[in-house]
Parts: sequence; C-alpha cells; structure tokens
Amino acid sequence: MGGWDRTRWSYVMATLAAAGLAWWTGYRNEVAAVTAAGKPPLTFRSAVRHVLTPKMQRDAVKRLETMRQRAGRGELTPSEAAECWQIIRNFSEEQVKAYLADLPRSAGTDSTSVLTYMLFHRWAQLAPETAAREATKDPPKEDGFLVRYVLCAWMAKDRDGAQRWAEASGSDYSKMICGLFIGRTLVRDGPLTAPERAAKEHPEMVPIVLRTLARDMGATAESRKAFLALRAKYGGMKGWDDAVAALAFVAAQKDPKNLLATLTDTGLPPEQTLQYRSDAMKQMMYQNPEMMMDWTLDPASGVPAEKQASLYGDWLRKYSTDPVDWAVRNGRQELIAESLRKQRMDLMRSNWDRWSGDGPPRYEWDADVIYRYQAWRTHDAAAAEAWADTMPADIRDHLNRKTTDATK
Repeated sequence: MGGWDRTRWSYVMATLAAAGLAWWTGYRNEVAAVTAAGKPPLTFRSAVRHVLTPKMQRDAVKRLETMRQRAGRGELTPSEAAECWQIIRNFSEEQVKAYLADLPRSAGTDSTSVLTYMLFHRWAQLAPETAAREATKDPPKEDGFLVRYVLCAWMAKDRDGAQRWAEASGSDYSKMICGLFIGRTLVRDGPLTAPERAAKEHPEMVPIVLRTLARDMGATAESRKAFLALRAKYGGMKGWDDAVAALAFVAAQKDPKNLLATLTDTGLPPEQTLQYRSDAMKQMMYQNPEMMMDWTLDPASGVPAEKQASLYGDWLRKYSTDPVDWAVRNGRQELIAESLRKQRMDLMRSNWDRWSGDGPPRYEWDADVIYRYQAWRTHDAAAAEAWADTMPADIRDHLNRKTTDATK
C-alpha cells in the first residue's frame, strides 16, 4: 500500500472513529437526560430502534414525551389528554409495543399511567387477545385498570370473544367489566326495556343493568320518579334494592335540594320508602351534611328529634367545628349538649387509661371537645358547668382551656 493510500486510509479510520465517538457521546447524553426525566435507562436496542424509526413516527413519540415529561408525576390537562389520544389512536401494534417498552410502569392518574392506559386500549383495538395477555402478566397485572381498558376496547369490537376470554380467565373483575359494558349497551339501546332484555338474554347482568339505569335516572326529580315507577314491573328482580340505593347516591350528588323535597312522596310501599329515605339521608350526610341538617329542621321532613341527634352525632364524628357552628347559628345548642353527655363515659375512660400501653396518653379531650363545651357554656352556663362538675378536676381544667391552647 503506497503512502498516499496509507494516509487516506488513516484519514478514513480517524473520521469513522470520530463519528463513532460523537454518536456514543450523544447516546450517553441521551441516556442521562431521559433517565433523569423519569424514563427507564436508554438501551442500545432502543437507540437502534429510534434510528430506524421513520421521522413521522419519531415526531409523534417525541410529542407524547414532551407532554408526559412536562406533567411529570402530575396529571395531563384535558386538552393534552385529548391530543395524546389523537396521536395514539393512529399507532400500529408495533408502535404501541415499542412505546410501551420505553415507558416506566405506573398505576394511577399521573401522565405515565394515562398514556399506558391509552396504549393498551389501542393495542386491544388491534390485537385484543395479545393485549389482554400482556395486561395480566407481571408486573402490570397489579393494575386492574389495564384489563379494564383492554376489555372495553375488545367488547366494542368483539363482545362474544371478550366474554369468552373473561370467563376462561377465571377473573371476577374481568367478568364484571364485561357485565358493565353489556349493561351500559342495553341501557343505551332501550333504557326502560333494558332490565327485561337483560333478564331474557343475560340474567346474571340484571343487577348491573338496574344499577346502571338508576345512575342514569338519578339526576332530576322527574327521572327519579320515572325510575321508581318501574318498581311495579322490575321491583321483584334481583338487585332492585341496590339500584334504589344507587339512585339516592346520584341524586345526593346532582340534585340534593329536590331529592330532599321529594323524599316524602316516593310512590313506593312504606317499607321501601323508609329504606329509600335512609339511603338518601345517608348519602346527603356524607356529601352535604349542612344542607341535610337544615332539612331536618323543617317539620315537613318528618325527621324526629332522636334521628336529628343521631345524624348530628355522625356529623360530629367526622368534623370538628362546622357542626358546632351550625348548631349555634340555628339555635340547636341542645344537640351540642347531648353529644357531650353521651361522651361523658369516653372522657372518663380516657382519664382511667391515661398511661395505658406503650404509646402516648389516649386523650379524648381534644380541641373540638373544648370547642363544643365552650359553645354550650356560652348558651347555658349553668347546665354546662353543672355537667362539667361531675367530671374529675383534670378534665374540668382541660375543658376550660382556650381552644387555641388545646393542642399544646
């Protein structure tokens, strides 16, 4: 080989070496960047796949990654989620698998989880059985939402195939998802005849259909009345009572004022009316306790004093100052007094057990008890102090402290 050939060969080798070093440096920098951003470390295989992927597909994944990285452990905005789905819905099966391979495993509502659910949903549109098999493998099988998104896509494409897979899987959760889909489909196609159709075509789905129908009809007084009127036809079906409870749950969320106004005229037999009232009041106390308590003050509500005290006690167990302030505003300090009288033995017991066990003292006399006592004393000092005089001296001292000092 002549001198010129040797020189040219050396130059070519040096150029290739420099290019290789530059590529390797870029590869290492990208590894560091994506790892720091919460992505699994880049591998040689993923780097090669990236190089071989057409630019349009790389740009699509890059846009998804931009939104995911910006959200981090937070959630995507509705517009970002919509844009992500517009991209993913056009993925091929290979694109789905490639992007899933690069995503860290996550379960919840963060951006990575939402993208994972979208990808599995798209996979199920393309190859449902493969997607279902992957969704139930380790480690993703811990996340039931994966199976849910797979089965929803599969049911829309091939309901019988999805049901067969769910039955063969032995998973009650998978069978339930299929049942919910069937129930929703029957209700959508003919709401008022859906329970009858379910009884003929899918008897095991009747409770799901009734609950689905109840949730759909719980938002207005008119629709609730229409649902309750179905009792004559469907009241004997399995799941009716649970459906009525679901009706009350939705009504308490979406139409609380009208729910309370119509509890006295349900059109149901007395026993079922009582159960419906009980379900509705329970949901109202959970979702809007102040409105519920305001309603009980109206004689037309038919709520007796004993039930008012019971509801008020439930409220006190969940909150501290709000129930007390409500009672003072409405002149119902006797409810505060009654709650303290009922707690007398608990207060005494906490004194007896003051140093029991290895943990800290078990005091029941916390700040909200002081707040209640002082509100009662402001209203009726003689009765409140007479009650306090029946307590040991250290409890009396505690009750008479300022609430701002009670946590010290």
